[in-house]
Amino acid sequence: MPDFTAYLDASGTHEGSDVVGFSGLLSAGRLWGRFVKDWSNGLAHAPKVVTVLHFGEFFSALGAFHRWTDDDRHNLMSKLGPAISRAAILAFGILVRTRDYYEVLSREAQALYGEPVNLCLEYALSHVLHWSRQHRGLSKGDRIGIIIDHDNKPRMQAWQRVYLDFKGRYDDTDRLALTPIFGARAKHVPLQAADVIAHQMYQHIRDGILESGNIREVLRWSLAGVPNVTGILKRENLAIHERILIEEGRLPSRGPLA
Repeated sequence: MPDFTAYLDASGTHEGSDVVGFSGLLSAGRLWGRFVKDWSNGLAHAPKVVTVLHFGEFFSALGAFHRWTDDDRHNLMSKLGPAISRAAILAFGILVRTRDYYEVLSREAQALYGEPVNLCLEYALSHVLHWSRQHRGLSKGDRIGIIIDHDNKPRMQAWQRVYLDFKGRYDDTDRLALTPIFGARAKHVPLQAADVIAHQMYQHIRDGILESGNIREVLRWSLAGVPNVTGILKRENLAIHERILIEEGRLPSRGPLA
């Protein structure tokens, strides 16, 4: 079992979405073990029977949460929110507006990534790798497991390629697991927490709340005291990213860089 594990979830991957992203939570195995107990206990004492939290349904009062009152939902989150803040040692995420992705990046860069969510996954992985470089408690030989909420087969194959390509570009990616695991929320319970973070970031980016890169105002009930590295890839960030791709040789040069 990995010493640390990051759980990642994509958002905005439905057709016609104007925003996409990848978000996640990282923690040590012992803390995730405590989280599973706290989370399961919270669901067990929910006002109505629920075994798996799908936050999109919860947020919109659909599916298992149809006819829940505001008090019902508040009571549940008052138990689940603190479970996240007690367990997580890092929250991370990156989002991009699909229009910016297609208008700013060249066709060559778009071909490199395919869907904009794949670019977001690369940035999310970079947050995890950066944390591993800074974390003094990570001993030589320690590994960080990567578990991603499952999706359709073509998309998971694309995420696998992004992951392996990412690991192949840096000398110290041996800190990350050899391959990611694609799992279901019922089995990998912390994916339900990652879903909470991903959904809330997605919901609020369009209102400009995340423009500052600080999600504590949005998620203060679940991320109290949790360090977070989050942000939005704006148009200027995408332009810089393309320049980096050219400098790294991942894209062909189109002449002198301005």
